[in-house]
Amino acid sequence: MPERAETLSPRLVELARRRGRIPALVTALAIVGYLVAQSLLGSLLTFLRFGTDPGAFGPDPFALSALGDLGFHVLPVGIGVFLSLWAIAPVSHELRLPYVLTRGGLAAAAGIIVEFVVRVLRDLVLAFQQGQGDLFGAAFPFPVFDGAWFVDAVVGSLMGALIGFVALVPLVLLAVVLLWLWLRANPRDYAVSGLIDDI
Repeated sequence: MPERAETLSPRLVELARRRGRIPALVTALAIVGYLVAQSLLGSLLTFLRFGTDPGAFGPDPFALSALGDLGFHVLPVGIGVFLSLWAIAPVSHELRLPYVLTRGGLAAAAGIIVEFVVRVLRDLVLAFQQGQGDLFGAAFPFPVFDGAWFVDAVVGSLMGALIGFVALVPLVLLAVVLLWLWLRANPRDYAVSGLIDDI
């Protein structure tokens, strides 16, 4: 076990020192900004269409919906896209367009995978609440886990992730192609490679 930790540490240090963070971060932030604007616009249009009925929905349901969308969709997607474009499959000005598009598809997949993991963790916590009270409420320290509800929720999260991937791919491909065009006009003075290039 110590030998594996020793070989893992230099790999993590090398990964942390990997260059190319800024273009990947700017691209991921542009995608996050677009998704936030889309979510806020959707919440605003829903609010204008239906208004609010605190008796039926509780306190400000549209603000809560926008916050949930930010925490369970937008931020995980942004993190996944950033990690992919920085460490897994970065885009270089030397690549040809088909490779750039492939790396863009991989970045979209990474974003959706991170989102799916976050949603499954959320479903796991909610499965305890479905069983018997809150996770840290009256049922503590022996909460009941509702396995059937959890399986249904995970299947729903998986279907949502697949639909989200189809919707996300064009946006990420556009952002990655724009990044590639910018890099062709402003080439880096250092080599860029990711985990996919080391295989």
